[in-house]
Amino acid sequence: MCTRYGNYEWLVMPFGMCNPPPTSQQAIQVCLRKVLDECAFAWIDDVLVYSPTVDQHEEDLRRVVGCLRKDKYYVKISKCKFFVPKVMYIRLEISDVRVRAEPKKAELVQTWPKPKNKHELRVFLGLCNWFRRFIYKYNHVTALLTSLLQAKVEFIWSEVCEAVFKELKEKIAELILLFISDPTRPFDLYVDASEKEIYIAAALM
Repeated sequence: MCTRYGNYEWLVMPFGMCNPPPTSQQAIQVCLRKVLDECAFAWIDDVLVYSPTVDQHEEDLRRVVGCLRKDKYYVKISKCKFFVPKVMYIRLEISDVRVRAEPKKAELVQTWPKPKNKHELRVFLGLCNWFRRFIYKYNHVTALLTSLLQAKVEFIWSEVCEAVFKELKEKIAELILLFISDPTRPFDLYVDASEKEIYIAAALM
């Protein structure tokens, strides 16, 4: 940082600037490049280490800590959890077999009041969008509410809109689980195509 008093270099990442998040993410990915997607996942300053067995986990932890030590990253032990069967990570409850949304976030949706205008509806759908991975055919469920956000569409909250609003809340309240795939078991292949354009998609389930 250049000032009239001289040039200065930040020793830690400061708050309030526009670039710290992407810069921090890039830095931690460079630091853990040898272990990412093998036994570790990093989200800015939150690092998750996963392993199939206890013995392997100990070895993986040593590898991750070694990478952090090499680049002079410091870990606060009081914020760490070791050898646990499940963990809350970036608002997801993750275990060895499933992923579940954070209950508190789902409860926030349940107490959300009925939208009175496009702005309030946009905020509500923005919150619900976080749960889209947990809701089958999310776009179909929210299609009617999303159509109300169009510029040329008048905001009229009908009984059908109210029904969809409640249905969406109910689906999120169910806290549907996502199960981690098991490569030793059979998979179902779902395919789809567009009638107007040449688009083909497939998904393993």
